[in-house]
Amino acid sequence: MIGRRGLWWVALLAGWQPLAMAQYIESQSTPVGQERYFRLGVEFRTFEPLLSNTSPDSLRVSYAQPLAIVGFTQGPLDIMLGYGTYPWAGSSRTAMFVSMTVGTEVSLGGPGPGGLSLPLVVAADFTKSELPPPEKNTFNVGSVGVGGGLLFRTAGRSARGSLRLVAAAHYCIDGFSAGGGFSFASFGEATLLLPGALALDGVVAGYRFRYQSWSMTNDWHDYRAFSHGPFVGVML
Repeated sequence: MIGRRGLWWVALLAGWQPLAMAQYIESQSTPVGQERYFRLGVEFRTFEPLLSNTSPDSLRVSYAQPLAIVGFTQGPLDIMLGYGTYPWAGSSRTAMFVSMTVGTEVSLGGPGPGGLSLPLVVAADFTKSELPPPEKNTFNVGSVGVGGGLLFRTAGRSARGSLRLVAAAHYCIDGFSAGGGFSFASFGEATLLLPGALALDGVVAGYRFRYQSWSMTNDWHDYRAFSHGPFVGVML
């Protein structure tokens, strides 16, 4: 026979099991790859002219500075803003970067809800590296293009992880002239998601990198940039 203490434990376990199962189901309610989160981070950015850049040294932008990063991700949609300043000719100038990617994935197979897939994206970005007037000297270029790459995901009861690498080709245009050009970009990230952690919907941590080069009709704006850095975020 079960005594009073045994009955108490049976009742406790009977009540706890549905609660634990509900918490597990809730933490897994968002499909893998459709998570939504807001993030903050820092990226260490190097911006420098290409060899094809014929602008005089007095009008060349070159810096290696950290940028503050804010971003939002929901499934295949990713938006990021980076902002900072850099010293130039004894003054402080603005560096800004905005990017957005959206697309779809083609599954290449794999166990469970994770596995390997082929991301196909439409990518757009805007980059500004400020110089003194006239405005035509400022690097002020927007780009739009398409790309693809590889994405690997893994998902467990308490954690999800992903590795992504994408390359994209863009048409770009200088905001202060009619000149256009071509831009190549490659970007990637490693991300760890912990649904339900810290009494929140979840927390996110990761590391990103991005390389981009611009070859413009006006070769004074032939540049390249490389950035990388960590981020943390909260799931929504």
